[in-house]
Amino acid sequence: MTLAMVAAVLALAVTVYAYATGEDIEHGKTSHIIMCMFSLAIVGVILMFMSEQLPSHSTSNTKPPTLSQQIERTWNLDALDDCKRTGDENDLPDSRLKDGNWDCVASTDEHTQHVLVHIKGNKVGLYKADGKALLAKGKD
Repeated sequence: MTLAMVAAVLALAVTVYAYATGEDIEHGKTSHIIMCMFSLAIVGVILMFMSEQLPSHSTSNTKPPTLSQQIERTWNLDALDDCKRTGDENDLPDSRLKDGNWDCVASTDEHTQHVLVHIKGNKVGLYKADGKALLAKGKD
């Protein structure tokens, strides 16, 4: 939009100058300048409409992944559902880490099992029902 505005203002200034000095606008040097400026204005408008399609200009609200989505990605799970805090009915928080234990159902391609999501400070761990830790994706 800025390119179109600058080009339009410059073209207008050159046109006013040509009329003020009495130069032949159709055959003089100013006709070439005006054509260039209007061409730049048109290119600016085209770029403005094209830039609306770029991801950095999209108006869609891109939220960061939730804690469940981050856990699913880290531990290579297909789904982490039905998370309830041990001892009460609070769900797994979306973003802020709250210390405590959550009983969840973890699903992978092979099977579904109950896991314990343990949060302490800024650390998160997953444990099987027998108390053994589930290792993150890529770690054996």
